[in-house]
Amino acid sequence: DHGATVRRSNYRSLTLASVGVVADLQYADEASACGRSYRDSVHKASLAARDWRDSGCYLAVNLGDTIDRKARGRVQQLRTVLGPFSCTPACPPVIHVLGNHELSTVPRPALRAELGWDAWIASSEVAVSEADACYCCVPLPDQEGACAWSVIVLDTYDVAASALAYPDGHPKRVLAAELLQKGKRAGIPCFCLHDELNGAVGTEQLAWLRRALQWLRERRRRAVIFSHAALWPRVTRYRDALCLNWEKVCAVLKDFPDVAQLSVAGHDHFGDFGVDPCFGVHHVVVEAAVEGAEGGPAHGVLELSDHGVTLVGKGHVRSRTLLQL
Repeated sequence: DHGATVRRSNYRSLTLASVGVVADLQYADEASACGRSYRDSVHKASLAARDWRDSGCYLAVNLGDTIDRKARGRVQQLRTVLGPFSCTPACPPVIHVLGNHELSTVPRPALRAELGWDAWIASSEVAVSEADACYCCVPLPDQEGACAWSVIVLDTYDVAASALAYPDGHPKRVLAAELLQKGKRAGIPCFCLHDELNGAVGTEQLAWLRRALQWLRERRRRAVIFSHAALWPRVTRYRDALCLNWEKVCAVLKDFPDVAQLSVAGHDHFGDFGVDPCFGVHHVVVEAAVEGAEGGPAHGVLELSDHGVTLVGKGHVRSRTLLQL
């Protein structure tokens, strides 16, 4: 039953590390519409920051679409919704994943700076050579005799069509256009909506991912993979909110079943969970915070142990058993 509710019992006592998660805050200084409470996302960010602190999270991952494209050109709105993560006393450090809404709103170089990506690149366990990268591998605390975990964050908009991501003629923007054109001809849903909806993982990042997983294997560590766009179509409601080259990413993961079996994403809003029988990877999409009840929480805490990973959902986010080892 891939919608199973977490049975807490003695699971918390076995927890080795906790990681906060939130998806699709999509803040904008706009009135609520179509079930989305744009202004309330600042409050939801504050609730998340306090709960992650109180839950003892070592770090947290904001899965992207931090602001809505309605906030186009307004960097101050991005700073407003990021505020609770930096201003809440003892809030764990937060890795902010790039989403499509940010890249429709703020130029990529400015976005990297606002989200603090240089610091995450510097702290990556496995060296990242691309100057404008937004991916990394960060260790979680070790406990003697127990399974050791790391967090791998991928950039599923490394290859992107947005004019704010890359200038005309940039190889990654040219490649995005080629991928989109090919996918549209084939009628594949994730290629057929607006061009800025989805992106892909670039060649250098794929090679880095393989190096990172090999590095972790040699040290007998496990990893949870985080990204904005999902890496398997069946956990997206309409098969359209998806990393364009998800199969290439999962082909890498398939070679490291002892290291990476869990992918955590946002983007699709609806929330779902499933196991890809081809690649053997467990996939979860976290429900969008912007669609949570106004005034209430919409985030979660991942609890990692020797026995697996659970998602303890708060408010709009559903609790699930994600991986059993």
